[in-house]
Amino acid sequence: MKRYFLEHRDNTDAFYAYMDKLQESGRAIVIDPTNSDSEEQAIAQMQERLGLNHNPVNE
Repeated sequence: MKRYFLEHRDNTDAFYAYMDKLQESGRAIVIDPTNSDSEEQAIAQMQERLGLNHNPVNE
């Protein structure tokens, strides 16, 4: 599905299907533009998944 989505970027149905699949798998990290803490939370999630304990946002 990822390959199809990347090859057909103008296909909105493919985009939403791919995003739904990512969210169902738990691999999607979403930044909510209406939540000021959302970006920091997303960075923390990415660092946790990568096994990093260091948070440069708070420095």
